[in-house]
Amino acid sequence: MKIKIKTEYVVAAGALIFIGFLVYKRKKNQVNEDSNIAGAISEKTVSTGAARRPGILIWPSESRNVKSRFGPRAAPTAGASTEHNGIDIAMPQGSEIVATAAGTIDRIWLDTTYGGGLSMRLKHSGGLTTGYAHLSSTLWMKEGDEVGQGYLIAESGGTPGSYGAGTSTGPHLHFTVREDGVAVDPMIFLPEVAIS
Repeated sequence: MKIKIKTEYVVAAGALIFIGFLVYKRKKNQVNEDSNIAGAISEKTVSTGAARRPGILIWPSESRNVKSRFGPRAAPTAGASTEHNGIDIAMPQGSEIVATAAGTIDRIWLDTTYGGGLSMRLKHSGGLTTGYAHLSSTLWMKEGDEVGQGYLIAESGGTPGSYGAGTSTGPHLHFTVREDGVAVDPMIFLPEVAIS
């Protein structure tokens, strides 16, 4: 038995399959690239002697654009630290910042000593504290407030010359994690993602 198929339909179907394959291949390659980057992060944190514990915290913002990592670095501007005690996440001025875990707002202050500008610290269970610096606003938050994970707590800042910017080269969030008072790499606790 012969099956008659119009050539136009075969070509159109073939083109759709080919386009679908290209999209799949691009997404698959993106996942592989993301995995390689995440793997590099995992290796870096493990090499410092700390085992990864992803998922204990959520990201403090929609941005995952880490511009400066934890540990030794060249000072990006005069007055900035060469021993980075957190990560810098680039984002537009005024971006929403959320609590990375449930906790209590322990302190809100204008840090003129270390250049953090408008800053906030949250205490969490298990001896963890998280810090958020270079803020443009702490909204309606006050010390002693209890917040849930994902609760809106602040807006990012960091644009040089703006309120709360501190010592900064551009808009971003400086995010820190301390475990029993000792600064640790925040990437240990955050879900793995691609870093651009």
